[in-house]
Amino acid sequence: MNAPKSNQLFRPITAVCVAAALVGLLASCQPAVECGTWAFGDTPNGDSYGISSSFTFNPAACGQNCSCDVDCIIQMTWVYDVDSQTYILDHADEGNGSVKATTDNWEIDQWDTWGYAYYGLQNNGVFANGFNNPGGNGVATTLNDGPGGYGPSTLFFALDVAVCYNSKTCQNKILGSYFWAFTTDTNSNTAPVANVTGWTGIESEFQDAVTVWNTKWVPFSTTIVINDGTKTLPSAVPLPTLTDL
Repeated sequence: MNAPKSNQLFRPITAVCVAAALVGLLASCQPAVECGTWAFGDTPNGDSYGISSSFTFNPAACGQNCSCDVDCIIQMTWVYDVDSQTYILDHADEGNGSVKATTDNWEIDQWDTWGYAYYGLQNNGVFANGFNNPGGNGVATTLNDGPGGYGPSTLFFALDVAVCYNSKTCQNKILGSYFWAFTTDTNSNTAPVANVTGWTGIESEFQDAVTVWNTKWVPFSTTIVINDGTKTLPSAVPLPTLTDL
């Protein structure tokens, strides 16, 4: 199952109805390969939605034998305003979201001034403490996020993709993925919709988002200043080819 592609789906129904339909559809999706375990926690608080998404790599879980020295997470998002029937592509510190967006309106979640697509990886090559603490074999990598400030009847979908960032045997391999989502009510208060391991269709959407990052965002980024406060880069950094372990 992929994210909805047409505004027509939402016109006669509310965000709550769409959320309920999504939960039902997820049950019929083909699971993706998971080479480890996820631990997910969420904290709805008014119009904000705090989450902690942790992945612990265990190659034996998918019949593999490799050592990943550093793994981390790439996050992509999909946001829709049901009332106005519009996709929300620009977010705080991400004013050029439309350039990163796929035809299905998924985009790699990264601030415009940060050059790497890996969540929390600063321009100086160091992971920012508290954003995405890297892991490895048997050690969890944890992404912390707190989206919020959206108006009433908003749907927010996210996919966290664990990848091996540094290894002699499984570098640039996808280790697992996790989908989570929330909605806002008429008062903009957040509430969870779903949190489940990824499926094959959603990982195809992720590959599309990687392609857009490399072919559209990286060239466009040469026209803006890529400086996160740690280092200035000439452009965003292309992602390597990422394949299943």
